[in-house]
Parts: sequence; C-alpha cells; structure tokens
Amino acid sequence: MVEAYAAATRRVREAGFDLVEIHGGMAYLLMQFLSPRTNRREDEYGGPLENRARFPLEVLRTVKQPWLYRRWPRAPRGE
Repeated sequence: MVEAYAAATRRVREAGFDLVEIHGGMAYLLMQFLSPRTNRREDEYGGPLENRARFPLEVLRTVKQPWLYRRWPRAPRGE
C-alpha cells in the first residue's frame, strides 16, 4: 500500500505539480491506522501509538522522496 502512495506521488511530480497533499483525516486510511477505535491489529501496525503511527509515517517518508532533492527557486530579496 505504501508503494501505491509512492506511485501516485511520482505521477503527480511527473505531471509538473510542485506539491502533493496527503489527506489523513475524517476516517481515511491513514487515520484508521492511527485510531485505536478502528485499528484493532495485533501486529507491528497495531497496539501502542508508535505502532499505529508506523504506516502513516512510512507513507509520509516515501511520498516526500521525489521532492527531497529539488532545488526550489529563492524568493527575490527586498531592496
């Protein structure tokens, strides 16, 4: 699933966009992993908060990769 987020991010980047927004609220997948009400897993992605946050953090780390080494133009300095 992390690779699906990464692939979508690559497509956004290739289409020429400068950023991508990851929506993780309102019962979307990332929020479902974070919530102890919806995440009843008993593996490394469930239980304590650090485990429940594992998947969303993996997604964020992967999604930001295409932008890590981009050189952003500097804003002009005021005179």
